[in-house]
Amino acid sequence: MVKIMPLGVDPYGWLSRAKNKLGFINGKFEVPLSTKKPDEYELWERCNNMILSWLAHSVAPDLASSVVFASTAHEVWEDFRERFAQGNAPRIYQIQKAIASHTQGTSTVAAYFTKLKSYWDELSVYRPPPTSQHTEVQAIEKQKEQDRFMQFLMGLNDSYNAATLFGLLSQDFPPSNIIG
Repeated sequence: MVKIMPLGVDPYGWLSRAKNKLGFINGKFEVPLSTKKPDEYELWERCNNMILSWLAHSVAPDLASSVVFASTAHEVWEDFRERFAQGNAPRIYQIQKAIASHTQGTSTVAAYFTKLKSYWDELSVYRPPPTSQHTEVQAIEKQKEQDRFMQFLMGLNDSYNAATLFGLLSQDFPPSNIIG
């Protein structure tokens, strides 16, 4: 199976390591006027053309033809975002289904948890947590951690029933990154 990352998501940090070129993609760096600032325009055009070339060589040939005629990297990125960013629902469904059906089985607790956490991590790529520090948002995030803890407990083998009961009786649920 091929994993497709949603546009705008940079799980490996390659965009941030592209020596300040992200502004060309997201539109932060506007085109300077060639008549007022010819030196700035020349530098901007050189970087923009380099990024257009990267994009043209990074996509399938049938998509590259749309890159060739674009004037800015931002135009290309927006075109790709409009065309491809809408397809996350099927992958979110697959992840949610995998989480719901994932059990320990013959795996160790550590292996079971690691796989479950990888599902949660991938889901958070498609549904990033809110960054607000408001009390309501924090409460929702705490509920999400509790739900993850319960998902973990529900998938454990029956031999862990006593541990499951103890986990449910404890008042403070551990964060999902330290369960395993």
